[in-house]
Amino acid sequence: MRWFLFPLLALGCVPKGPVPLQNLMAGPQSSGSLATEPSGVLIVESGGTYSLMTTLNAKNLGERPIRVDLSRARVSVDDLPFLNCKQAPGTNPADLIATIGPNQSGQAKVICRDIAKPIQKVELKFYTSGTGVSGEVTVGFYGLGERP
Repeated sequence: MRWFLFPLLALGCVPKGPVPLQNLMAGPQSSGSLATEPSGVLIVESGGTYSLMTTLNAKNLGERPIRVDLSRARVSVDDLPFLNCKQAPGTNPADLIATIGPNQSGQAKVICRDIAKPIQKVELKFYTSGTGVSGEVTVGFYGLGERP
């Protein structure tokens, strides 16, 4: 009888479907004149592979247009080096570049496929221009083992 319960208990521990991730930093994050509110979802796919879906709600607080480029995004899992974000086949890179006018808001979404299972944290780095500061922005989320 015990041999029957063990596989059932093991299957119950595996997260299934989309798992919302909590932001490493609470509240809106700013980089120059760009304010972002990121949200992350870990997608558990068949075969035990993982994808990170990041949605950015962005607002331009400045007086010049801002360009947000997610087409060259990079992802880091548990402090490993940043690697290029593998996007789904057929993804048009032009759809991952947005221009946000002064005092306007926008939303952008990117899915990075085939990432390692994040235990501590997962971070996404992307590029911007027109913000008045460095062109790299990093947003992060707690991993599966660090859930509060």
